[in-house]
Amino acid sequence: MTPWRCWCPSGCARPQEIALDFHDEPYYGRTDPDDPHNWVCRGEARSGTTRFYRCATAYVMQRDVRLTLAVVFVKPGDAIVTVLDRLLAYLRAAGIRIKCLYADKGLCSIPVLRRVLSLRLRAIIATPVRGKQGGTRAVCQGRTSYAPTHTVRRAEHGELTVPVTVARTSTRHRTGRRRATGCLYVCRGVQAPVGHIRKRYRRRFGVESSYRLMEQVRARTTAPKWAVRFLLMGLALLIVNMWIRLHWLFLRIPALQELPWAALNVGVAPRPGSCRIRRCVPAL
Repeated sequence: MTPWRCWCPSGCARPQEIALDFHDEPYYGRTDPDDPHNWVCRGEARSGTTRFYRCATAYVMQRDVRLTLAVVFVKPGDAIVTVLDRLLAYLRAAGIRIKCLYADKGLCSIPVLRRVLSLRLRAIIATPVRGKQGGTRAVCQGRTSYAPTHTVRRAEHGELTVPVTVARTSTRHRTGRRRATGCLYVCRGVQAPVGHIRKRYRRRFGVESSYRLMEQVRARTTAPKWAVRFLLMGLALLIVNMWIRLHWLFLRIPALQELPWAALNVGVAPRPGSCRIRRCVPAL
């Protein structure tokens, strides 16, 4: 029995839905970019700094449970496709088959898309909307959702034509009016209506709650040593996994299909939507 089978709530032999994401931990010290042992990455300004310790994580999404399966700590010069290969290698070592792969905009690049196509993985990858008239902004046209193809071009990686899905939605402006916006996704091997792609991808947002839980239990330190910081991040993710597992075993409310109806003094199990459910609730 693999460690994953010990943690999995149920159905561990089935292919799983996996979400990939990057997480940045702010760093406020000094760094030397020429140091070969430098692990501090640069990014957009957040929390008063542009320097971060970065890690890439792979999560399983099953029954609204988010468990961290693999963690890869990223150096400034690491290519994104290399990080993807390491995460997929850890998943294969754990005996996990991928049903569908969900990735955020940070992993949307031509090398990553080529690797997903070569491995024939089912994937939904969010794509940033760039350009004023051309680029991916030119694809987000009209008021309805549709599924065209788009050619991504980069000077260093060439071009690649991929199937995309434009999911139209509306957001409320500060003036009170609602405006139509488009969410762009690269979809490979996903057989679903265009309107359901956005709903399926929104399930990935649950991994953000795992990061918030990790920040609550992560020990703080001022040590500049990268090994200490990564150790504390890994321990925090492990504690979150243990808490989620214990919550699943002892604190969750079982579904109606899992209740022992014989112990409720009810003649037959109530059908979904039946008025007999009201008779079962007081017996709980």
